[in-house]
Amino acid sequence: MRVGVLRSALLELTRRDEDTEAVLDEVLQNTTAFTGYIEEQMAAGRLRPMDPLLAMHLFLAPVMLHVVWRRVIDEYGLTAVPVDEAIEEFTAAWLRAMAPPRRRR
Repeated sequence: MRVGVLRSALLELTRRDEDTEAVLDEVLQNTTAFTGYIEEQMAAGRLRPMDPLLAMHLFLAPVMLHVVWRRVIDEYGLTAVPVDEAIEEFTAAWLRAMAPPRRRR
């Protein structure tokens, strides 16, 4: 993933001018699909109930930050964990955090 493209896209989306409306529409469609899926999983008792948009942010923000910082991380040898493994770790942590509360008997 090209980090420069990600940064530019995020900045362009926050400007909200006529050139970014088509991209924003697609982002909103994808967000709605993702949060809808999360909401279904919460309703089925597979995920802890919370605002689905916040749950999506809870997952995506660490991944995006890691990808943006990865060049610096690699340059300074801050971790030997490959990107794919790092994303797997973030996913596992999110799933643990989103596990529904245990029911008391």
